Amino acid sequence: MLDGKFEAQTVPTVSKQILIRLIQQRVSQKATVYTDENASYTSLKKTHKHDTVNHSAEEWVHGKVHTNTIEGVWSLFNRSIIGSYHKLSTKHLDAYLNEFEWRYNNRHNPYLFRDTLRRLLQSGALEYKLLTKSA
Repeated sequence: MLDGKFEAQTVPTVSKQILIRLIQQRVSQKATVYTDENASYTSLKKTHKHDTVNHSAEEWVHGKVHTNTIEGVWSLFNRSIIGSYHKLSTKHLDAYLNEFEWRYNNRHNPYLFRDTLRRLLQSGALEYKLLTKSA
């Protein structure tokens, strides 16, 4: 989460190099980053204030450090797969993430219905043959 906004993108793998590079590109060095104890995050302390919770020791919160917010976001995304999409296509994963990101970041918007219609009306047409074409 960046300034309270959820951002998602697909990555080829969750390697240490990719995760650290993404955080360094997207998160201000003045920010504090909270993560779990995954070893991929250990070098983060070189560029950011970094604190962790140790899930393997069944620690979910210590002080104000937790990962509950981002875990809740991913839980909502998983439920949207089951309830709305039913299954995902790797080819269209970025589109699913973009839609979910927009809906999550607009969850408190009193004009959500209007803004959703505007966004739908402004989007380009996608022909079925392009939608279903092999990647």
